[in-house]
Amino acid sequence: MEYLVHMKVELPSDLSEDAKDKLLQQEREYSHELQRAGKWTGLWRVVGEWANYSVLDVDDNTELNDILSGLPLYPYLELTITPLADHPSWLGLPPAKPTALRQTGVVLKQTGTMVMRTTAKVKKQAVPFIASMAKSRKQYLQESSSASNTEPAAKPQPQQAQRSEMTEQNQRVTKVAEDIIDAIKDRLAANDVTHQEFMAAVQFMGKVAGSGEMPLFMMVFFEAAVERITFDHKPGTKGAVQGPYHREHDKLDPPYVLPMRDDEPGDAIVFSGKITDLDGNALAGVSVDTWQAGNDGTYSGFNPVPPENNLRGIMETDENGEFCFASIRPAPYQIPHSGPTGEFLLLIGQHAWRPAHFHFKLNKEGFDPLTTQIYFEGDEIIEGQGDIVDGVKDELIVTVGEGSDPDVAATYGVSVPYQTAEYAWRLRPSG
Repeated sequence: MEYLVHMKVELPSDLSEDAKDKLLQQEREYSHELQRAGKWTGLWRVVGEWANYSVLDVDDNTELNDILSGLPLYPYLELTITPLADHPSWLGLPPAKPTALRQTGVVLKQTGTMVMRTTAKVKKQAVPFIASMAKSRKQYLQESSSASNTEPAAKPQPQQAQRSEMTEQNQRVTKVAEDIIDAIKDRLAANDVTHQEFMAAVQFMGKVAGSGEMPLFMMVFFEAAVERITFDHKPGTKGAVQGPYHREHDKLDPPYVLPMRDDEPGDAIVFSGKITDLDGNALAGVSVDTWQAGNDGTYSGFNPVPPENNLRGIMETDENGEFCFASIRPAPYQIPHSGPTGEFLLLIGQHAWRPAHFHFKLNKEGFDPLTTQIYFEGDEIIEGQGDIVDGVKDELIVTVGEGSDPDVAATYGVSVPYQTAEYAWRLRPSG
């Protein structure tokens, strides 16, 4: 599947020259790697803009999302994505079918080689069903080459084609899908949705899929509901949404201090935790995986500005089931809102803010793993319009105190006074 991607860069005005140079170097190395791998098959600069048109040849939408979200410049890009399909008038003869397009009024230039190209108008919005029809040039040429050396195959009958492409029916998927479809139809009727409105919604969902924001869209509007359905009726500490920003990171050595920059913005906090079973017995050796956003709203590993593993780490409870670490107190931040998800939030009158929180994943053999978050009493988002993903639970809100113990301050490298918070988790046994 091939996609035409328009990338427009908008760097923040307060970004330092050193950070800018580092970003651009990372972007070049990333794009060169994808070009050598045959995934980034075309690259043209738009004259007069800090923008480019690129052609990406990927296996599916998931790979496209992974490639685009991995761009070092991704947080600063405005993306317009159009699925491409082979034109029925193309004979498939050399030279290869041109996939680079020139938009009326915009000059496109390919670096490195001079190639004759056809001119076509680029549509801003993708037709959703095109993605299912798109076929890579490489695949088409391979099929054409193979077909030229063999006798033409008999055209399959419709029923034969249907049988060969069918997957085995899944009763669970059937039941859930039918219920969801029926519920949507009921809501369409109840709200007198017109065909014009329906087609606008179809076009919008194509835009969400083409932008790579489908996982974000689903997590914002549905993950918290599914998490509650799955876990809230079970004993033990309540869970919370994981979100999209977890990744593998390093195990820390005690005394635990989350890795951070020397000038990491924010107030120092010393967080204490205790983990027990349902009967209150201390659990030693529990893996405590924690991560958080910086006070600039960025997560390391998903934004090129913070260093690797910034504000992330894995700890372990001691023989008393306890652990303690120092970090900076998290701050509220906005989810990505420059794409179609943000556009939809504006349409429905919603903000894009999440309250301040720590993420935790707790794991110990013999117990169900727990993914949860910890929030802070008095948070302006919780007290105001509320969490956009609806992930906050009252049981997960802690009170922030003030610490002045010089020994603690010396152990964790913080200044007196420092902020404090604590929480006790109860894990349920597996099975």
